[in-house]
Amino acid sequence: MKLTRRRLAAYVADGLSSDRQHRLQIAAAWLIDNHRTKDVALLSRDIASILALSGYVSATATSAKPLPPAIKSELETYIRRTTSARSVELATTVDPTVGGGIKLTLPDAELDATTSTKLRAFVTEMSL
Repeated sequence: MKLTRRRLAAYVADGLSSDRQHRLQIAAAWLIDNHRTKDVALLSRDIASILALSGYVSATATSAKPLPPAIKSELETYIRRTTSARSVELATTVDPTVGGGIKLTLPDAELDATTSTKLRAFVTEMSL
């Protein structure tokens, strides 16, 4: 039976807590052996989606400046409440090009409340 990307994602997600290093090595080898290294982002998203179904949500918050701990805590609470997650892992990144606001990226959704996105939408609307 041929191993598909989704089956590999399920295999990796199932063993991340007990055998993380080994499962990730197998996934990397599969991507290389099958000449599918371009699919690393897709595989990562598949794994995150499977984990989210089991109550573990990994998210990224992007802002122009480092987030204060209180805001990060509020975001984690928001994610738990809106996704019914039991566990949330929130990574933060700083990207000055967003101008202001926050972009929250989850496995199956994105909330973009950044100044740069709002300005782009405004310019597009004005040019119609």
